[in-house]
Amino acid sequence: MKENPPRHRHLSRVGVSEIVATVLLVLIVTSIMTTVYIAYNRSMNSQSHRIKVELEKIDEENAGLDLVDYYYITANSTLNLCLFLRSDIVIKLNTAYIDNAMIPSNKLLAGFDRALQPGEVNCIKINYSLTSGVHTVLLVTEEGAKFEYTITIP
Repeated sequence: MKENPPRHRHLSRVGVSEIVATVLLVLIVTSIMTTVYIAYNRSMNSQSHRIKVELEKIDEENAGLDLVDYYYITANSTLNLCLFLRSDIVIKLNTAYIDNAMIPSNKLLAGFDRALQPGEVNCIKINYSLTSGVHTVLLVTEEGAKFEYTITIP
């Protein structure tokens, strides 16, 4: 009787080529996804860096937001700040701190959450009880730029 040669040799070669094809496919997909991730990550880092540079530029120039005048009305505890925006960047103030204390939004009476126009004097009003002496006022835009002023209440 003649014995038939084992068939598993041929089957094992097919099995190996399927495994090699699968591994190659996984490697190709992984390399494509890695390339996409790196490109996306670089793009986001570039955009974040650009935004950071713009915020630093605003902070460094103080966005040209000069304190022109201020006065405090004791009768109704209202601090009025008149600011001149000399840069060409429109800003929107949305938070204020006085002596490191955050002012509640219901005490920000005027000039907040609206665009301050360049080349104009913009007056803002804050309802906050102040004692006589030196105080620090910190104004923050919705973009995160900060403007700090020192005022004296007689």
